[in-house]
Amino acid sequence: MKKNFLVRAFFGVTIAAFGGVLLLKNLEIIKFDSWHVFWGTVWAAGLILAGLMTIFSSRRASLRVWGLLLMTIGVSIGLGAYGVINISVWKIFWPVVLIAVGLMVVFSIGSGNRKKYEKST
Repeated sequence: MKKNFLVRAFFGVTIAAFGGVLLLKNLEIIKFDSWHVFWGTVWAAGLILAGLMTIFSSRRASLRVWGLLLMTIGVSIGLGAYGVINISVWKIFWPVVLIAVGLMVVFSIGSGNRKKYEKST
C-alpha cells in the first residue's frame, strides 16, 4: 500500500509541477528559447520510464513488447527534439504498432493452445 501511495504522490506532484511550468510560460513569467526541446525531453523521459516500468513489472511477453514500443517512441521523440534524427514519430508510430501486434499474435498462438490442452487433460 505504501508503494502505491508513493507512486501516486510522485505522479501527482510531477503533473502539478508541469502544470505550473506551463501556466508560468503562458503568463509569460518565464520564457524558454527552446520550448520544443523542453517538451520533447519531458515526453521522451515519461515514455521511456513508462516503458521500463512495463517491462520490469510484467511477466507476460506481450506486455514487454508494449513496454519496448513505449521506449522506442520515447527515444524517437527525444532524439527528434534535439535534432539528432529528422523523423516524425507519427510516420513510424502505426507501422511499429502493427509490427508489435503481429509479434504478439505470433507469440500468443502457442500459449493459448497450451492452456486449453492443459485444462482438458
